[in-house]
Amino acid sequence: MVFSIDEEKNESLVYDVFIKAEFDKPIAAEIVVANDKRYTIRWTVNIPIEDSEKTKARVDHRATYIRRTHRIYVRGFPKGFDVELGGSGKCVVTK
Repeated sequence: MVFSIDEEKNESLVYDVFIKAEFDKPIAAEIVVANDKRYTIRWTVNIPIEDSEKTKARVDHRATYIRRTHRIYVRGFPKGFDVELGGSGKCVVTK
């Protein structure tokens, strides 16, 4: 996953394999929290299912980046399913 946060413009972009498949470019993510300790962003992706252009699964995502440790925690909430996806990792910060 790739995240981009522009503090000056209060804008964020996100890119992953699902976004690549659906849009082929990064999409905007809403910055929910931006302070000295962390960033939290959220975004939604509609993913085609069963090889149908009309049937889509909506997945709401939320990511929290801890600035001091560069750890990130990502969660996905597929609508209409009783499951939550998640993972964590360490970010490589570039400018």
